[in-house]
Order: sequence, then structure tokens, then C-alpha cells
Amino acid sequence: MKKTIITSILIFVVGVLIGACGLYLAREVIPVRNAKMIAQEQQKELDSMVRQGIAEEITADTIKVNTGSDVISLRTNQYTTVQVGMTMVSAKGQKTDLTKYFKAGENIDLLVKEDQALAIHRALRPDEVK
Repeated sequence: MKKTIITSILIFVVGVLIGACGLYLAREVIPVRNAKMIAQEQQKELDSMVRQGIAEEITADTIKVNTGSDVISLRTNQYTTVQVGMTMVSAKGQKTDLTKYFKAGENIDLLVKEDQALAIHRALRPDEVK
């Protein structure tokens, strides 16, 4: 009788420990692992979208950029973010005239998806610095 009770208690304790380990694994370890994997994939996609180069030709809604390895032509739309220095110059829902803010020969940073410029940035010109 004592042996049966001790065995039952021991089996119960082992079951609780295994259950607690399984719960920890399911609620803590696996979600963190999945989140890290997703973050790595998103970072890889972001890295493939970033471009830097010299502006060659600029129109109101297109820009041609020499990245050093190739020349890419990109179009913009009302969702393209345009940034000069630390200031966002694009208005929400309206196309930005690129000729107002960019000149040929300037270094620019781009976020590109296919042939669409999602974001365009340039540093302040010396005459714009206060």
C-alpha cells in the first residue's frame, strides 16, 4: 500500500514537471524563436531594398540613380516619403515634386521595391544648414 502511494505521488510529480517544461517551451521558447526568425527575414528583405547613389536625372515623379554598380530608374507616387535632412517634406496622400528638393549629382538614399521608390532621402546642402 505504501509503495503504491509513493509510486503514485512520484508519477504525479514527474507529470507535473514534464507538463511545466512543456508549457514553458510552448509559451516562452517557441514564440521567441519564431519572432527571431521572422525578424531576420524582415531584416534581410529590408537590406535588399536599401539603395544609395548619385541622382542623375530628376523629373517631378521619377528619378534616375547611379548606384555605382548600375543605373536604376524609379517612379514615385503619393505614398512615397521624401525626406531632406531630418525634415519630412512630403505631404500625406499627395505626390511630391522631386525637382523642388533634389538636383542631379546629389548623394541620395532610397528604399526601393521593384521599380517604386518607397522613401527618398538626402542630406542638407551647405546653404540649408543654419
